[in-house]
Amino acid sequence: TEVHESIWTVGRELLFEGSNSEAWFGEGDVKLRRDSHSTVQIKLNSSEGVGILSVPRRTLQEFIKLSYRLVNSGHETQQYNWDELDAERVTW
Repeated sequence: TEVHESIWTVGRELLFEGSNSEAWFGEGDVKLRRDSHSTVQIKLNSSEGVGILSVPRRTLQEFIKLSYRLVNSGHETQQYNWDELDAERVTW
């Protein structure tokens, strides 16, 4: 079987808004919704099909907060090597 790779880029605003929306939120290939008070669904579309991931809402919200500590708002387009970031700054 042939393997196809898909890459999705997801903005923090989409993660935040989608994690607080009861209806599917987003345009294009990535959509999110809160399916309960504790879980967020992430729908990923590609030419090969659709995948839906379930993520604990609290974990996603902590990730969003962490991302703002690591990358200030307005600097999202800068390239970061996430593997080289100071591990002390990456704490949950």
